[in-house]
Amino acid sequence: GYNRKRRIITAFHTARNSFAHGVQKTRVFARFQIRKREVMARCVPMSTLQTVLSGKWKFLILWYIAIYKVQRFGSLLRLLDGITQSTLTKQLRELEDDGFIHRN
Repeated sequence: GYNRKRRIITAFHTARNSFAHGVQKTRVFARFQIRKREVMARCVPMSTLQTVLSGKWKFLILWYIAIYKVQRFGSLLRLLDGITQSTLTKQLRELEDDGFIHRN
């Protein structure tokens, strides 16, 4: 929830500040010569989305909910072969905390 979003924001600010001031360059940024802050700012939404949807199951969960209109926990559990009940519960709670889904 809140702590997870805070970590994402903190990680981004740390990376941005390190890069902007030349204090520390990571391997990814070392290959690219990004000179303008605006260019870096354009990457923020995609990076945030990748962080939120990282993992094995979240994208598939959203796929079944959006495309196949699956609304029941048991149906998702059957469709996602190999996922445990506790993992599905955790993933659904994280997606709800991040605002991708909501319960009725």
